[in-house]
Amino acid sequence: MKDYDLYLFDFDGCLVDSFYSLEYVFKESFKPFNIECTFEECVQFSRQPLPVTFKQKGGKDEQLMEYIKYIEYFLIQEETLKRTKIFEETIEVINALKAKNKKIGIVTSNNVPHVKRVLNLFNINPDIFDVLVGNRECKKHKPNPDPILKALELLNYNKEMNNVVYVGDALDDVRAGNSAGVDTILIDRNNEQKSFKGTKITNLRELIYEK
Repeated sequence: MKDYDLYLFDFDGCLVDSFYSLEYVFKESFKPFNIECTFEECVQFSRQPLPVTFKQKGGKDEQLMEYIKYIEYFLIQEETLKRTKIFEETIEVINALKAKNKKIGIVTSNNVPHVKRVLNLFNINPDIFDVLVGNRECKKHKPNPDPILKALELLNYNKEMNNVVYVGDALDDVRAGNSAGVDTILIDRNNEQKSFKGTKITNLRELIYEK
């Protein structure tokens, strides 16, 4: 695997297994609007912007901000944290990259305060990351490249863009990274994207160890 100067990661589905926690968040947030959703839909929702999700389920434009407030409310509930797991290799890979003096960051459609709460839950100091960009740091969200470009701006990054990689579990992550001009890697743990033609891994350890 190519060696990079800067590793940017998506959060949900990439560093942490949050699908069951987000299932709770989405289902509870949809209840006030009499909207139901399946677990499979919640996995999809975790990989796309909230306005897209709400519109897909028939939500009205004038209700969007209320829906987002419900999402933010349920994200901070104890039940959400209880349902969140961490992928078994995440801490190992983070520590290995820092030991190699690599810069690392998180670029997510989640919000940074929640990301920090989850990291602390697993005894990961959020300060180990050189940059954290969430849905409050940028007006536009993935697949738009702005969140990744914002991370580079906050880091004052002025080196070659091909020395930066963005790792995510969704095709929108790949699109965002490609549009930003950085390398991209899709982490596809269950080999769901069989036709994907780009660089793909099934475990984060592939970033630091030869196969």
